[in-house]
Amino acid sequence: MRMNTKGDCLFVQCCNWARYPRLLLSILVVSVLVGCTFHRQPYIAYDNKAHPLGDTSVMAIESSKARGDTLAQLTHVDGKELPSHEVGYPVWVRVLPGDHVFGVRHCTHRLMVGSIEQRCDLRSISVTNMLPRHLYVIDRVTAQVSHRGKDPKFGMTLGLRGLNQQTYPLSFGPADPNIDAGGEKPAGKVAN
Repeated sequence: MRMNTKGDCLFVQCCNWARYPRLLLSILVVSVLVGCTFHRQPYIAYDNKAHPLGDTSVMAIESSKARGDTLAQLTHVDGKELPSHEVGYPVWVRVLPGDHVFGVRHCTHRLMVGSIEQRCDLRSISVTNMLPRHLYVIDRVTAQVSHRGKDPKFGMTLGLRGLNQQTYPLSFGPADPNIDAGGEKPAGKVAN
């Protein structure tokens, strides 16, 4: 930890936040308010933004098993870094069906007297044959992937409990008649 000559904390480094409660509270409030608008729907991680949502897959970080000392975020999809400038990396992303490699930043936090200790590692998670209209979820503690299939009841819960917490449901848009119930595109018909 580096300190300047007056002993004041440098913002980006670990420090005694108890000395700056208003600054910490201001940062927390702004982050929560901005974060609640940014993560309401999965971040689109492919170039053609006009691509139909019904022909996409979603990867999400599990939020219902959240432990206060564990944070996981999606940092990369297929080697391409996701945006983090608004409120950090996204917690769910929309991709085209197929094989993908996801970068996950996994952090644990320990609150100590007057400071916070943070340990982070980057993990690479490969998922093969992601199907359209299907949901895949990474457990934020174990980093294991579960395939939830078509799960219309899934949603991302954001905000502070009792203040502004809401659940935003996952949507793939209207059903696509060109995709059968198994999630596969039907084979084209052969002309006679």
